Amino acid sequence: MPSTPRKPASDEPEVTQENDVPLDGTDPDGEAMMKEVRNDRLEVPPGEEEKDEGKKQQQQQ
Repeated sequence: MPSTPRKPASDEPEVTQENDVPLDGTDPDGEAMMKEVRNDRLEVPPGEEEKDEGKKQQQQQ
């Protein structure tokens, strides 16, 4: 059975990969997904860090 020759790997990324990462460094979709992630071992659930920082500052005063 003859094997079909493979296309050489390209150094250029696929077009879809270029569009996945915003150029300005922000990733609102990724940040929103991370806030949905739950880990029972975390002291402060994702997305509630800002609220917890405010509580810590009030307790220190």
